[in-house]
Amino acid sequence: MTEMLIASLLHPDATVRTASANLAFNIAAVLQKERVDAVKSGRGTQVDSEMDLGDWEIEVITAVIEALDREKDNEEVGMYLFKSLHHC
Repeated sequence: MTEMLIASLLHPDATVRTASANLAFNIAAVLQKERVDAVKSGRGTQVDSEMDLGDWEIEVITAVIEALDREKDNEEVGMYLFKSLHHC
């Protein structure tokens, strides 16, 4: 899934980039919610699903930054990319 997301974030077609930026945002929002819930329940800042996510997050964040750098035509794509970084 990671390879597909990264390739889609850097795809030349704006529709594909929009969909993948939206997906990156949704994934980041789910991960952020898990972190907030863990803190609220007293488990700390690291949730169970984060044990194996470190490398994945670095790859995706790097791709999102690259996609932001490349994005010149579509403001909506840029907005989702920026917001996905906010949740990481």
